Amino acid sequence: MPFVVDGQKRGLVSPPSIEVDPLDYRPSRKHWLSSRCSGALNRLLNYVPGSRLLNRLSQRGTEFREVEVPLDSAAQSLDGFKIAFLSDVHVGSFMDEADLLRIFARIAEFEPDLVCLGGDLINTQASELHAFARPLDMLRPSQGIYAIPGNHEHSWGAGMDHWHETMAGMGVTCLFNAGRRIERDGAGFWLCGVDDLCEGDPDLEAALQGKGHGEPVVLLSHNPDYYLKAAASSVDLTISGHTHGGQILFFGWTPLGHSRHGYWKGLYSDGRSSLYVSRGVGVSILPLRLGARPEISILRLRSSRP
Repeated sequence: MPFVVDGQKRGLVSPPSIEVDPLDYRPSRKHWLSSRCSGALNRLLNYVPGSRLLNRLSQRGTEFREVEVPLDSAAQSLDGFKIAFLSDVHVGSFMDEADLLRIFARIAEFEPDLVCLGGDLINTQASELHAFARPLDMLRPSQGIYAIPGNHEHSWGAGMDHWHETMAGMGVTCLFNAGRRIERDGAGFWLCGVDDLCEGDPDLEAALQGKGHGEPVVLLSHNPDYYLKAAASSVDLTISGHTHGGQILFFGWTPLGHSRHGYWKGLYSDGRSSLYVSRGVGVSILPLRLGARPEISILRLRSSRP
């Protein structure tokens, strides 16, 4: 399927030659070992002098990227609606509450209508999630704060019920294969979220239950590769993270293989359905970014309906 990436038409990464489900991401033994090694390395590096300083230096280049995103089926009264999207914070991995307070203060300056948290908020420990309590209290979006889990939320050991309860206690609505109607000036869209593609059990059909006929849909999916199913299901806009924009790029190549289908960063569109992939805020494994600045996305919906 051809698509447009930030205005340039390109083709998808070639699919595997063998017949496989492009969304079959069941964790393999290799994946399990890799995630455990990653967690151990992150904990070790937290005690290495200079690791946290390196990450804070990389955070100085954080881009608050304002992007206009088409939502063609939306009513004109939704034109200009602002969604602040924050993903892949990995708090606890070289980032603490003080860093979050600075970041959330900047988000508040944009006065978003809606705030969405795109998963991997924590890194390896259940206690890390509590660092969000004070920063989240700084935000007052008129349409609320919503969150979905990422792969790291599934591997923290405390269970998803605890994640739900902790987030709810901080005033955040969790969209775990579920949706809610967002309304402004008599018009609205269906905001929904799915579980993580790699470690969870995403169910788009469940997330769409309750959607009105012809109602535009905005989907939160941590992994951008789920866009293949979203686009086939006529989802208007999918918002994702997970890739870190590559995090460390060498002449456009990255050792982090977080998207099988070439969805690394920015805005993609096939003319009917769009995908926005944020580079995220934090880091994984190494406290370093090269060629992939951390990003907080301010998405402004644009309607073509008169």
